[in-house]
Amino acid sequence: MKFFQRRAEVRGSGPAVGGDRSFINTGVVIGDVHLDPASAGSRARGRLADLVSRQWEREAVDCLQLAHPDAIAVRWHTVRDRRLMDSVRNLTASSLKLRFTGLELEPLLAEFRTMRRRRLVIIGGPGSGKTTLAVQLVRQLLKNRTEDSPDEPIPVLFSVAGWDTTAFERLNDWVAHRLTRDYPALAPKNTLPTICRNLVEQRHVLPVLDGLDELPPPARTAVVEALSRSCAEDAQLILTCRTDEYRQAVQKPGKPFTSALVIEPNSVSPTAAADYLDRCLHVEREPSWDRVLEALRTTRPLDGPIAVLAEVAASPLGLWLVRTAYERSDPAELLASDRFQDADGLRTHLFDALIPAVVQHRGPRDDSFERAAPRRRHDPADVKHWLSYLASLTPESPDLPWWRLARGANVLTPIVCLCFGMITAVISGLLLAGAFLILYPSGNYLGSVLFGAATGGAGGMAAHSWADSTPGYARPRLRGRWALAGAALDNIVNGLLVGIPTGYFLYLVGARPHYALVGVILTAALLNGVTSGFMDWVETPSPDDGPLTPLDHFQADRRLEVLRTWVFALAYGPALAVGFSLLRGVAVGLAAGIIGGLSIAFTTGTLQGRHHAWLAFSAATYRLSRQGHLPRPLMPFLDDAHRLGLLRAVGPVYQFRHQALRHYLRSLQPSDQRSRQVEQGSGSGDRARVRTSKRCPVNDL
Repeated sequence: MKFFQRRAEVRGSGPAVGGDRSFINTGVVIGDVHLDPASAGSRARGRLADLVSRQWEREAVDCLQLAHPDAIAVRWHTVRDRRLMDSVRNLTASSLKLRFTGLELEPLLAEFRTMRRRRLVIIGGPGSGKTTLAVQLVRQLLKNRTEDSPDEPIPVLFSVAGWDTTAFERLNDWVAHRLTRDYPALAPKNTLPTICRNLVEQRHVLPVLDGLDELPPPARTAVVEALSRSCAEDAQLILTCRTDEYRQAVQKPGKPFTSALVIEPNSVSPTAAADYLDRCLHVEREPSWDRVLEALRTTRPLDGPIAVLAEVAASPLGLWLVRTAYERSDPAELLASDRFQDADGLRTHLFDALIPAVVQHRGPRDDSFERAAPRRRHDPADVKHWLSYLASLTPESPDLPWWRLARGANVLTPIVCLCFGMITAVISGLLLAGAFLILYPSGNYLGSVLFGAATGGAGGMAAHSWADSTPGYARPRLRGRWALAGAALDNIVNGLLVGIPTGYFLYLVGARPHYALVGVILTAALLNGVTSGFMDWVETPSPDDGPLTPLDHFQADRRLEVLRTWVFALAYGPALAVGFSLLRGVAVGLAAGIIGGLSIAFTTGTLQGRHHAWLAFSAATYRLSRQGHLPRPLMPFLDDAHRLGLLRAVGPVYQFRHQALRHYLRSLQPSDQRSRQVEQGSGSGDRARVRTSKRCPVNDL
């Protein structure tokens, strides 16, 4: 029933919500101003463009350091193996001769705009700069969106490894789902799915799908087939994949991705590598650097140690490793004839030196403007151990979703859930028994036993479902959200509509005294309306909310859990105290308010609501830290690893900076984690450590 068809659009955050939580297709009303759906859709597009732009501006500058001083000047061209592309009759003729560099994207952007079907596939070897180019394209396409072209689609980068084609057969369905999950600040939660679907279906979103090669071979082929099948004629798309994996994916169905232009990179020349390193290094650098750079520029033919270095530096990943590992160290050993026999040995050495280098040289800063500096200092051995364990938990996916840690580590076992259920049963049963003891000293306590058993069973089942819970959203700001008080009024009215008939029915069947009964029912209905409306209000974003990092998502979900508990405790506790004070006296009322408020707070905090990701994460980190696998405050550590440049943030999840880094770290863990040997420290301050004698099989990177 529609009670308040007023408010629904928070400035710039999406279209309207009526009292029945439905999207008002005929328009929205804000005060006395009426907005039609076209205006609401325009606001949603602008909001999404702003969120994506701010997200990747921060990520590219602070984490990927693409402006420090510039991205690596990789040269790109149309793929030479034409079997990886569709028929030339389905492509724009000029695109077959496309050439550009990573520093000058205008030729690619101009060609992309003139393509009959804007579909681009970026392929290349491991660490060749595919993701970096995709990020550069996202940023540049957003910059080129002007007021004169408001209908230009908004590029949004997604990790394609998260696409399950059995659950989402169409690309549009999966992209709409990911928009809803990754950008909760885009619109109020009740209209967010509708808004996201409208944005996708109306071609206002340009999906940039990164990492097709991270899927297993059958899934890769299924994704390519789904793309060709579900992409409409005017659908736009950018896709990245390793060359060999893309070749396998398109050869099995016997047909490449329809109408897609495929580009690949050239190797970085030794001279270009030397020029890049020269620009990045500090003015006061080790004298050995001059000899290394000169050797890269002048040694022809390449032979000996300089040939090994040139082979590693031929890819952007290898060049980044050389720069990071030796930025403030002496690189003389790179020219030693007996130090590195081949490129694999040098890569392994660089991966070994990477984490100590970034931890030691990028410590906490006192300067508040140093946004990329970690907040605390860590032991490099701990960082390597903790990240290697996390890499072992996600062998088939690049994502590190913090709310899936309990599922990946299998922490919430039936025994753990049973123990939680028993604790819940004891606490709730004792609280109710205490209330009976105060109110009816000579009463029967069977009810408290049954209530405790029922609550314990519900708690055990709830704990089992925590591992599949998704993060909630809570950011209790007032600015820009006053009009959302209508949500609370809607819940109050709905509560009264349920409470009044219920109280009257109980009165008719003989419940007495009727005034007390009706009062309790009405009070409960009002409190439920106020608390539920307040929680709806809290979970709705404000116009000031920016793009959310994984740490933001974690803090928002934790805030929601804690706030839900306190809201119900502070709402029902005083109400019970006042009610029982009128009936049985002040002392009884105070006891009832405290006991009842605590009981309701505990049960609502753990059982009510759909979002309990923080509880599952807390249980997982506690157990895994006790076993020595991870630090107890895990999210602050992940935030520091992100600031150090070891992780990158894609929406609400972290990913390793490069997939080669993830493979290297995963190789440090024994293949059978259950049989790993853990050395316990002799002192109370020692941490459990895992023997990691294996080295990275760089051939597989």
